[in-house]
Amino acid sequence: FSSNSIVRVEMDSINQNSNLVFTNIPIAGLNNPWSIKLIDHAGFIMNNQDDKIIRIDFNGSYTNSPVVLQPNVSTGYFNNFGFDVAYDCNNNSYIGFGTSFAYGTIFKFNFGSSLLNTPTVSTVVTGVYGAQGLQLIKENGAWHLLMVSNNNSFYNYSFGSDLNNSPTLLYSNTLNGVLSDPKNIQLFKDGNNWTGLISSTSSFNIIRINFPFANQVNN
Repeated sequence: FSSNSIVRVEMDSINQNSNLVFTNIPIAGLNNPWSIKLIDHAGFIMNNQDDKIIRIDFNGSYTNSPVVLQPNVSTGYFNNFGFDVAYDCNNNSYIGFGTSFAYGTIFKFNFGSSLLNTPTVSTVVTGVYGAQGLQLIKENGAWHLLMVSNNNSFYNYSFGSDLNNSPTLLYSNTLNGVLSDPKNIQLFKDGNNWTGLISSTSSFNIIRINFPFANQVNN
C-alpha cells in the first residue's frame, strides 16, 4: 500500500508453503495502490491517493518484468478501490468497472477490442458512498456487478445481456448484519451453485454467501 510497488510470488504448487520466491517490482505512477486485477497478461492497479489507474503489460508471461502503459488513465476521483474487467462477446469489447470510496461512484472503462487500448471512462452509478470491492459475473446470459460497501451492505447490479447497458440495482442486502467494513468480494461457481466470499475487516472474518441455485444470484 505505502511502498508503491507490487510483489510477485512464484510457487511450484498452490499448496506450497516453503521455498516461495518473492520479487518486489517498483511501478512508476503508483500512489498508495489499493487493488490489482490481472487478466490475459495485463494488469490494472487502482491508486488510492490520486485519480489514476495504472496499466501494466507483462508481454505474454507473468514472469516478465511489466511495462507501464501510457498514458495513465484518470477516473476523475480519488480513493479508487475495487476493479474488475471482462470480455463481452455481445460488443466484442473488454469492459471494466471500478469504485471510488469517498465519492460514492462506480465508473466504467471501455477498452474496445484490446486490454492494451487506452479506455474511455464514464460514471455509471453515483451515491454509493463507501463503495469498495466488486466483481463481474455472467449468469443465464445476464451480466451482474456484485459490490460491497463500508455501510455493511452487499449490492447486485444487472446489465442484462450487454455490459454497455446502464446498470440497474436489483437489490442491496445487509446479510443480517454480519458484515463489518467489507473490503472485497469474490464469487465462484461450484457446479450449478454460486458461492461468494466477503472479507469483513473490522470483525476479522470471512463471510460466505451461498446461493442455493445458480439463477438465484438474481434474488
